[in-house]
Amino acid sequence: MRELDRKILEELRERVDEERFEHSRLVAEAAKEIAERYRLDSEKAFTAGLAHDIAKRFSDEENRYYIEKYGLDKELLDEKAKNYVHADVGAVFAKERFGLDDEICRAIKYHTIPDVTMTDFDKAIFLADKIGRDEEILPGLREAIFEDLDKGMKMFLREQEKSLEARGIEQHPRTKEFMRNYEA
Repeated sequence: MRELDRKILEELRERVDEERFEHSRLVAEAAKEIAERYRLDSEKAFTAGLAHDIAKRFSDEENRYYIEKYGLDKELLDEKAKNYVHADVGAVFAKERFGLDDEICRAIKYHTIPDVTMTDFDKAIFLADKIGRDEEILPGLREAIFEDLDKGMKMFLREQEKSLEARGIEQHPRTKEFMRNYEA
């Protein structure tokens, strides 16, 4: 294991609970595996997988600090952003704390809400987060991902849309735009 990854693991141990720590390790392994399948940088994918939830348990004050320091979208302070603020904040925190490169930080930023500009590396980390769990959340997703990244993205996002709709929750506008591009 690279020294950088050891440092990230140490930081994770201090910042997240055991369940989130284990999830991050599983995501790192899944990201590496997906990256190898698509001939992406597997070491960087592993690192991105480890760091993707580094800001998951940040306090409101910590989030505000990084949002203001880096001029991030103020909407991230809204209650409705509580489930995804960690992605944007985590990206800038990871760059500041560990000197992670832009490709890794971008993948951290987009691991919760997709963006139309996503690269295959970004998609690999996004999808690794969905399968890097002890139990499968969507039967067949893993197979779809290893068949075709875009097929995996569509499959997951369509299922997410149905799940959110059933609970009366609207998908994020960026996710809707991403899906429109797939259907175009």
